[in-house]
Amino acid sequence: MTLLLIYDESGNLLEKSSDYQYISHKLNSLGILFERWETKNLNESATAEEVLQAYKEDIDRINRMYNFQSIDVVSLTPDHPKKDET
Repeated sequence: MTLLLIYDESGNLLEKSSDYQYISHKLNSLGILFERWETKNLNESATAEEVLQAYKEDIDRINRMYNFQSIDVVSLTPDHPKKDET
């Protein structure tokens, strides 16, 4: 689920939406690319390379748009000892 909350400088809630199309349009108007990708059916023990291969088409498209130099794959499970760190 996606939720967009917009507050004024005093902390008053001005806007709230969970509508993907609205959020995407609102962020796009600010120059922010916002997308949802379909999840791929990967084994929970999939390697970083397998994840990158599964999402290759989307990753390549984003790389062409922004000329990124690196990509990270992060794996976080419910029992990960640092899952609550920010």
